[in-house]
Amino acid sequence: MEPFYQEWGGGAHDVEFISLSIMNFDDNNDVALYKAAKGHTFPGAGVNGGSITASQPYLNGMFGSFTGTPTFAVIAPDRSVIFDPRGISFVATLDSVDVAIRSTGAEKPPIPYTISGTVKTHKT
Repeated sequence: MEPFYQEWGGGAHDVEFISLSIMNFDDNNDVALYKAAKGHTFPGAGVNGGSITASQPYLNGMFGSFTGTPTFAVIAPDRSVIFDPRGISFVATLDSVDVAIRSTGAEKPPIPYTISGTVKTHKT
C-alpha cells in the first residue's frame, strides 16, 4: 500500500489514505505497530482513535456488502462514496481503487525528476 499511497502524493496532494482497524481490541498503539511493521506512513486509528465508529456505516452495509478486509472506500469531495472497488487480485484491486479515485477528479502529483548533462551547439 505504501508505494500506492506515495503515487497519490503521500497525503500532501489531492488524496489521503486512512487505515481503520475494525477490531475492538486494536488500540491506536496496535495500529501504529502494524503500520511500522508494514512500512505504512498514512494515518491510522484503532478503537481509541474512533475506528469502530468511523467504520460502522461500511460494516453495516450502508454503502454495500462488507466482505472482509482490506476494504476500500473512496470518498469524493462531494461526499459520495465508491465502496469496495475490487479486482481479481490485490494488484487488480489497486487498479480499481486507482480508477475510483480518478473518477472523483483527483489527480496524481507530477513525478519529480532530475535531468543533467551538457548542452553543446554546433558552430558553423
